[in-house]
Amino acid sequence: MVYVEAHGTGTVVGDAQELAAIDRMYGAGVGRSADAPLLIGSVKSNMGHCEGCSGLAGVLQSPAPVSAFTAAAIAEH
Repeated sequence: MVYVEAHGTGTVVGDAQELAAIDRMYGAGVGRSADAPLLIGSVKSNMGHCEGCSGLAGVLQSPAPVSAFTAAAIAEH
C-alpha cells in the first residue's frame, strides 16, 4: 500500500480520527518505516462534496499511485 484516498471530513476531530485509523492499519501501527512513507490525499478537501461522482473524483485524483498496483494486489485489499 503506497497511497490512501482519505474521506477528509475537513474537521479537526474527524480528520484526526481518520488519520489515526489509517496509521493503525497501514502506517506505524503495522511497522511501516519512515523509509516507505504512506501517501494520503483527499480530493474532497479541494473540491467539496460532489454527490454522485465523489468516488470517481477520488480515483481520478490519484492515477499514478493506482496505476502502480496490479489487479491482483488491488483484489487483496
